[in-house]
Amino acid sequence: SINPSTVTRVGSLTCSATGSDADGTTPSITYTWLNLSTKTDLGSGPKLTLTTKTATKGDVIQCTATATDSYKGSSSASTTVDVTNAKPELSSVSITPNPARSTDTLTCREGKSSDVDGDRVTVSINWFVNKVRVSTGTTLSPKYFVRGDSVHCSGVPSDGKENGVEVSSSTVSIGNSLPSIVSVKL
Repeated sequence: SINPSTVTRVGSLTCSATGSDADGTTPSITYTWLNLSTKTDLGSGPKLTLTTKTATKGDVIQCTATATDSYKGSSSASTTVDVTNAKPELSSVSITPNPARSTDTLTCREGKSSDVDGDRVTVSINWFVNKVRVSTGTTLSPKYFVRGDSVHCSGVPSDGKENGVEVSSSTVSIGNSLPSIVSVKL
């Protein structure tokens, strides 16, 4: 068997097999790995670490276990695992300006996004005021909050196939707006 049963192109695999011999001896077991999709030999041994150079999503990886007895008789069996899509990642999101005032338009800035498969990553932004989702998009209008509210944003990366882990900003407390002078007369 191969564990885990699903893997991305930068995952690690372990192949395990048991053998027996009707002659009463315990056979030794060796392992070989092959990328069936590219016909590339990936090495030997019970463990394999995939890299972006050895596999891509959609590839099929095969482990062949060979049991050999002390008389050099052998038997082999194989099993496979599919390389699946890797979820995209987003490093962080942050709110500007910080500190924020009750008249500021807030912006949720995305950190670095990435996808091991090289897929294009888009990020969906959600806004929360006092832990209640109030809006989506890169900016939040001051009509959604008042002085004393707590605001945070979150970003969800997507590669078009599946979403990655949602990342939240630090909470920003909305401060007092500065007064303004409407008119001055002499």
